[in-house]
Formats: sequence, C-alpha cells, structure tokens
Amino acid sequence: ECADHSIVTFHPHWFELSELPLRVVLTGLVAGTFDDLLSMSLWEELSLPYNHNYVSFSFSALNYATPSHTRYRYRLCGVENDWVVYHGEGASAMIEYRALPPGNYTFQVQSAIDDQEWGTVTEKSFTIRPPLWLTWWAKSLYSILSAFLIFLILSAYLKKKRVRMERDNDNRVNRLFELREEARHQFAVSTNINPKNISVNSDEEKFISQLLEAIRNNLSNSDYNVDLLAKDVAISRSNLYDKMRTMLGITPSDFIRNVRLKHAALLLAESQLSIAEIALQSGFNTPRIFSTHFKNMFGVLPSEYRANVQGEVSSCGE
Repeated sequence: ECADHSIVTFHPHWFELSELPLRVVLTGLVAGTFDDLLSMSLWEELSLPYNHNYVSFSFSALNYATPSHTRYRYRLCGVENDWVVYHGEGASAMIEYRALPPGNYTFQVQSAIDDQEWGTVTEKSFTIRPPLWLTWWAKSLYSILSAFLIFLILSAYLKKKRVRMERDNDNRVNRLFELREEARHQFAVSTNINPKNISVNSDEEKFISQLLEAIRNNLSNSDYNVDLLAKDVAISRSNLYDKMRTMLGITPSDFIRNVRLKHAALLLAESQLSIAEIALQSGFNTPRIFSTHFKNMFGVLPSEYRANVQGEVSSCGE
C-alpha cells in the first residue's frame, strides 16, 4: 500500500523472459564526412555523395526488461559476407563504418535473447555515389579517349613503318637500278663477257652463263637464232625476250650478235686469222656484213680495230 493509499499490482510472468524472437528497430542513422556528420531519415531512400562515406547505425531490440540478455549480430552487405556479433550490453547499440567506397550497400541486423533463435532481419539500403570522374559515362569517355589514343599511336607507328618501308624499298630500287646500269655498262664496254659482271644476282649470273655457253657452242653457225637459243636454255621465246630486256635492255637477237662481235674482237686482238676467217668463225656469212655490224658496235672497221690494238701492244713493248 502506497502513501497516497493507491495499490500497485504486478504479475510475476511479466518479468519472465519472452520466448518470442525479438525484432530490431533502427533508431538512428548518421552519415557525412569525417568532420561533418548529419542525421539522416530512416524512411527515405538514402543516396550519398562519394565524400559522405562515414555512416553509423543506431538500433535497439526495445528489450528494456532484460537488456543484459539481448544479443545482436549485424553485417553490411557489400563489405561483410559473414555476420558480426555485437559485443556489448544494453538495450541499444551503434555500429560505425568509415571511408566506404562508392557502391550499393544494405545494413542488416538481428537480435535474440540469450540462446534463443535470431529474430527477423531489419535492414536499410543506401548508396554512395561515385565522384564525377568515376561515373559510368566518365569511364566510357575514358575508354573512348584511350581507344582514340591507341588509334593515334598505332596510326603513327604504322605511318612511320610505312615511310621506313617505302624508304628502304626506294633504296633497294635505287641500288638495283645502279647495279643494273653498271651491269649494262660492263656488257657494253668489255669485249670479255663475264657473267658475274653483267648480272645483279646469282640467278641472273647462272642464266647468263647458260646463254653464253649455248651461243659459244654455236658461234660459227650463222643460222643459230633466238628460237634455237630459247630451246637450248629451256625457256619460251617471249620469256627470253622479257628477261633480256630486264637484264641488259636489249633483245635476244642483239645479245647473240653482240656476243659474236665481242668474240671477233678478241680474235682480232689475239690471233693472226684473216678478217674473213674471223667473220666466218663468229657466225657472219660475209666479211662485208661482219664489217658493217662491227663498225656499228665499236666505231671502227675490223682492220682499224686490229691496227689500233696492235699499235697499243707495240707501244707497251717499247
């Protein structure tokens, strides 16, 4: 009985531990920067800028009768996969997260009394927006710029490579042209035909050797012509024509005649054979035809050529 004559009654089962699972209630949400935290609404959708990444949750199971028997566990989906047991005593608790990266998160919490089953999950989702330079369209722009930069670098590399290849090709062409001109000059001025001196590669040297061997085997045969030469070296007349044009800039018939005349020039310088004999051995039917072709090639008649060569030999002997 109280002093004011009122009566207080209670039932002992009011103080018995409830066997029903407890439900956690979020009582507070604070978010902001390290030095500027603000209370947020628990009922509205929460979207925070990238620098407001300090978040804390306050929650309670509202078990004021036996708060020391209340257990909590929580996790922040997006950061924690497993539940974290809250080690504390009291009717309420607070959990803080610092420096969260941009992303989507869901805070979940449960409670229980002693060893009873965990209650229903209470959760709150929120988003921390990325900074302007990390938004999807900014990343897309970075990708486009990167692709464009790679394109520019690749284009510059390919252009430089193409220029280098063109320069190298020009150098090779110029070198081949110089070798070709030198080979033609050697063929024009030398009476002693050396396949090595009038070719620019081993294949040409081998081919010219075959041509010379075929012609020299038939020097005295005035009927030996282009068709027979092509047959002896196993090549068509048209291919023979193309090769001679490419190598020495002359026709196959010119080549045969030049080989005959150069052979005749060697005989004039080194033998005592008459001009008529030399003409026949070189494949010319008459001395007159021989003299005409010889003068066209060497600028002098065979007799004058012999006299000049013998004169030079005599001068050297003296």
